[in-house]
Amino acid sequence: MLTSSKAQVYSTDFLVGVVAFLFVLSSFIIFWNATVTRISYLESERWRDETARTVAEQLVESPGYPSHWEQISFLTDTNIRSLGLADERNVLSQTKIQRLLQLQDGQNYSFIKKVLGTSKYDLEVKISPLVGSGSSYTYGRAPTADSKVSLVSRLALLDGNIVEVSTYVWE
Repeated sequence: MLTSSKAQVYSTDFLVGVVAFLFVLSSFIIFWNATVTRISYLESERWRDETARTVAEQLVESPGYPSHWEQISFLTDTNIRSLGLADERNVLSQTKIQRLLQLQDGQNYSFIKKVLGTSKYDLEVKISPLVGSGSSYTYGRAPTADSKVSLVSRLALLDGNIVEVSTYVWE
């Protein structure tokens, strides 16, 4: 009697093939998850950085809209469209800074974040003299130690002195 070896599957060959396939498949899944996680983190960081850059530029380069927003007693969505601290590009207004500092409470903080386009993030703005002495101003909430923070700084003039406007956007 002749036996044919055609179409016979040896269990050890099959087992080795399945193990190799599962190893390749699990390696691919692990690599894929790590890549997706990394891309998600980088995308989140990019949006946070872009938001910080936009806020810093808006505060330092624009008077806001309307340009006399600091004189409006009660700020709402209907009477203010954007907020800026400059009388002219890179020249800050002491009056606008003081008005912003008056808006530190919770409801106004949420409104200011919305007007600046940072509703998704928390915000802190620091204005400090670049050299010498002078007043420093801080608006918003300081990031916690474990926060993911984006920082953008711009130089400007305030009362004839060079100041650094640091914008922290964090989650």
